[in-house]
Amino acid sequence: MKKLLIVAELVSMVLSSQATVVTFDTGQADNDNLNTTFASNLSADIAGANISNGATPNIGLTWAPYPHLDVHGTDYWNDLDPTIAGSVVDVLQLDINSGEPDPTITFAVGTGKALKLNSLDIGHETYDLSLVPYAWIFTISEVGGPQVFTHTTALLGPGDTESVNFNFTGDLGVDYVLKLDDGGADTLHAAIDNLSFNQIPEPATFGLVGAFGLGMLFIRRRLMM
Repeated sequence: MKKLLIVAELVSMVLSSQATVVTFDTGQADNDNLNTTFASNLSADIAGANISNGATPNIGLTWAPYPHLDVHGTDYWNDLDPTIAGSVVDVLQLDINSGEPDPTITFAVGTGKALKLNSLDIGHETYDLSLVPYAWIFTISEVGGPQVFTHTTALLGPGDTESVNFNFTGDLGVDYVLKLDDGGADTLHAAIDNLSFNQIPEPATFGLVGAFGLGMLFIRRRLMM
């Protein structure tokens, strides 16, 4: 039985570690608009999105509103990734003005698949020390359906960041929309980075799951002998 638990734990660790990560290192010029379908249906790495830990060919993304989400490379948000040399990072600036809709990311999920939304980092820039701290409200809703998740960040001032861990798994074949609500602050001081998500079941894990099943059968027979 102990062998069964060890093998099951190893497979669980492999499956849970797989994810597409959107880093926004697109190579675009500063303040260029993000493509509205950026990082959709990825079966290979692209500039600004790494799928080496888990492809998501059955999940399409739609970013809104256009044209108010800008790729930005700067040290204004260096706290989002202080490990990068020179502290200059590429992020997605939430360039939202008063009266404009809150940013959203819609995930279109293929038949027989499910979305697993893992996490993202959000931060406020460092150049304007007069920024009054405010919180963000993150919600996940079924497209055309009910809200299924909500999280409110801490109050974020200049240079403050938070890693938001969703750990949300949707239903098979259901599309979801992630909304980033600034609570009416309507400022230009925020950015996100390192959006992590994956699809279930993962394309690369079918063989692993099959091998796991055969391994379980083999171990069970050995234990019964």
